[in-house]
Amino acid sequence: MSWRSKLTGTAILAGFFLALAWGGPVEKQLPGDNTSRARTGLFHADPEHLWNRLHGQFTVRTAPSGERHGFDALDPLLWPETEYLLTGESHRKALRLLDEFLRVRGERLISDPLKQALLQRDLWAVFDWSAGTVGWKDHYPAARAALRAKLGPLLWRSAMPEKQVRALPDNYRQAVASGRYAAQYDPSQRERPFLPPDLFDPRGPWVKLTPNRGPTARSHVAAFSGRSVFFVFLRLPGGRKATLDYLAKLWHFPRPWFNLDLPQFPPGTKVALARRLVLFDANGKLMDTAITESLQIRVFREVPAGGLSGASFRAQDFFEFKLSRVLLLAGEAGGLRPVTPDEAQLRSFGTHGCDMIANMESCPRTATLKCENCHAWPGVHSLGSLDALFPPRPLYTDPVEGDPGFGVPYLESSATLYWKKTHYDWGLLNALRPLRGNPPGR
Repeated sequence: MSWRSKLTGTAILAGFFLALAWGGPVEKQLPGDNTSRARTGLFHADPEHLWNRLHGQFTVRTAPSGERHGFDALDPLLWPETEYLLTGESHRKALRLLDEFLRVRGERLISDPLKQALLQRDLWAVFDWSAGTVGWKDHYPAARAALRAKLGPLLWRSAMPEKQVRALPDNYRQAVASGRYAAQYDPSQRERPFLPPDLFDPRGPWVKLTPNRGPTARSHVAAFSGRSVFFVFLRLPGGRKATLDYLAKLWHFPRPWFNLDLPQFPPGTKVALARRLVLFDANGKLMDTAITESLQIRVFREVPAGGLSGASFRAQDFFEFKLSRVLLLAGEAGGLRPVTPDEAQLRSFGTHGCDMIANMESCPRTATLKCENCHAWPGVHSLGSLDALFPPRPLYTDPVEGDPGFGVPYLESSATLYWKKTHYDWGLLNALRPLRGNPPGR
C-alpha cells in the first residue's frame, strides 16, 4: 500500500472518530480550558497530529499551579513581557515543531479552509508578537528572530488563494440563524445575551461610524496589530433616522472636544463594537473576511448628567460574544458564545506590565464583561473613538443612498488594511515571503 493510500485511510478513520467526539453537546465544556477536547486536539482527532501539536505549543500554556490555559482562548496568551517561546525548552520545542512542519509540508495535511484560516490567524498573531519590543529594550532578540525565520515561511506556505478566503463563512449570520440567542435587548432580563439580526444591515437602525484619519477604534486595531477590523455602531431608540439626526447635531456643534455641554443621546441608546478577522492570501493581499471574532454591546439604561462617576458606569448594561474555535468547527451557532457576567478570563487587551500566566498570583483572572476603565463617562462621552463623530463631513462605512456622504468609498476595512500595510511587523513578514519564482503553493 502506498503512503498516499495509508494517509487517506488514516484521514477517513480520524474523521470518523472526530465526528464521534463532537457528537455530544459542547456548551458544557466552555469556557474552561481543561476540557476533553484539549486532550484530543482542535484540528484532528489524533492528539499527536502535527497541527494539534503546533496549536498546543503556541496557544496552550501551563501556569505555575499546573493549570492549562488557552486551548480555546480567542487570542494567544502572549504579552509584551512574556518569556514563553523565547527561552528554555518552550523555545527549542517551538523551533523543532516549525522545522517539522516545513520539512513535511504540513500545510498539506489538512485542506479544510476554515481550519487553515484559524491556523494562519493564531500563528500570525505569534509572528507579530515576536516582532514586538518591551520598553526601550528588545528582550531576547535572537530568539524572536529565530521564531520569525520559521514562522514566516510557514505562514506564506499556508496562505490560501483569494477565492478561498472570500468563501469563508459569515459566522455571525449563522449564529443569528441558529435561534439560540435573543434578537433584542430585554430590560426585564438585563443579563440575557442578544444578537441583533440587523447589525450589519446597511439600511438598518445600527449606523456604522466612519473612519476619520485612520481606523475608528484605533486602540483596538493597534492592540491586535491590524489583524482585525473593528466596526463601531450607534443606535438610538428612534432607529436610523433618529441616529442620523443626532449625529447631525454633533457635526454642527462648536468646540466638541471634551465639552460636557455636548448634546447627549437619550436613554435606551446602544453602542456596538464588532471585531472581524483579517487574513492575507497566497499572493500577499490583505483581506477582511466574514468571520466575526467578537461583539461587544453597551446599552445605556440611563444617561446621568455631569462628568465621570460610578453612576454613569452602573447605568450601562454590557454584553459580549466571543469566537470559540471548538464551537465554530463543530458547526454550533457560528462559533459565537456569550461571555457571562461573572466569567473570569485572561485579558489580552488593555494590560500593562504583566504576563498573566507566569504571574497568576499577581495578575489574576478578572471579570472581562466590564468596560469601566475606558468607557465609564456618561453617554456620548464614553465613546473612546469620539473623534469619529466629527469628521470633516458626514461619512459612513456602508454608504446608503439618501444618507449624508453617500458615494464616499472610504471604508473601515480599507482604513485598517492600510494601517497594517504601513507597519513594521507586516514589513518583516513580507521580507520572509518566497521569491516570485518560488510561490508558496500547496
